[in-house]
Amino acid sequence: MLIKRLASILVVAISNQNQQLATAFRPRMQTVSVVALCPPEKVWGIYRQQHWEQWDHDIKTMKPLDEAARFVAGAQLSIEMKDGKTHVATLRDVVENKCFTYTAPLPGSTMVATHTLEQVEGGGTRITHSFDFTGIVMGGLFRWLTRDYVENGLNTNTAALKAMSEAEVNSS
Repeated sequence: MLIKRLASILVVAISNQNQQLATAFRPRMQTVSVVALCPPEKVWGIYRQQHWEQWDHDIKTMKPLDEAARFVAGAQLSIEMKDGKTHVATLRDVVENKCFTYTAPLPGSTMVATHTLEQVEGGGTRITHSFDFTGIVMGGLFRWLTRDYVENGLNTNTAALKAMSEAEVNSS
């Protein structure tokens, strides 16, 4: 009887562990939104300047690889991170004053960052930043390893962009 009871406890424990692991590897985009007291055009202007290091705490420098195609779908940006890593991001789905996505290759995965702007009542703008990794295995691993760091970064960076957007409105 004791052996059956221990076996059933073990089965429940393994089942719970597998559910936790499955949850960690389930596709889950991380998203943060804030409302800035400015029109979407102000936020878009900050994106277009491509000095994201001013509001993204991870970026040291960035530059377009082709000056003629700075902020259009297909444009590529060289982004140097403060940790010394450099990657090339490709812009996709660029809709002026509304949204854009950029992607960057990783081993067995792709990092996907989506930025959307939505005008809200009263003349403000909802700024939404989303971040994810593709791929069941490697994407899940990257998601699991970086979840707290990404969440903190999204919160910090989106708040910094909000403050910068509102400061530009107040100085105009």
